[in-house]
Amino acid sequence: MIFLSRFFVCCAYLVSLCLCSGCNPISVHYDFDQNAAFQGIRTYGWTEIQIPGDALQANPLLKKRIVEGVNTYMQGRGYILADTPDVYLAVQAGFENKMQVIDWGGPHGFYMYPWPRSYYYRDRVDIHYYTEGTLIIDIIRAADSELIWRGEGIRMSRKYDDQEKMQHFIDEYVAEILNHFPPGHEK
Repeated sequence: MIFLSRFFVCCAYLVSLCLCSGCNPISVHYDFDQNAAFQGIRTYGWTEIQIPGDALQANPLLKKRIVEGVNTYMQGRGYILADTPDVYLAVQAGFENKMQVIDWGGPHGFYMYPWPRSYYYRDRVDIHYYTEGTLIIDIIRAADSELIWRGEGIRMSRKYDDQEKMQHFIDEYVAEILNHFPPGHEK
């Protein structure tokens, strides 16, 4: 009976692991100038920031999609794209190859095959390689070119053959970051 309950616990764990791996959460961090007057911001524009290694300089189509996603989000929140704005926005991105190691335990743990009464005490290590993407959105006060807000989102990146799915992914990514702007108005 104990072996059967362990089997069901292991199956439940594996199912929850598979379900969670499809979630692909975004880790968002942001910082801001506490002395900035965010209430007066009504218009925005775009500026370029030249940073060595920026992945968007190497991929202008990706940058265009991100700018489109930011514009859609900002205009949906009531901000107006203008030639002489209150703030400028700038985006930058980077990609990093990562490795995840899962140690399923040695003599103190076990794993089961799908058939009953076939559990083995032995070492098992799974290694997964993935690419992590970081998107940074800067908001710069137009009057003095001071950075007043920075949002950073980190998420496992994916390749898409379908352009609509890619834009949906980017829009979701941008929204998760910009939900924290302006400070105190998080959704």
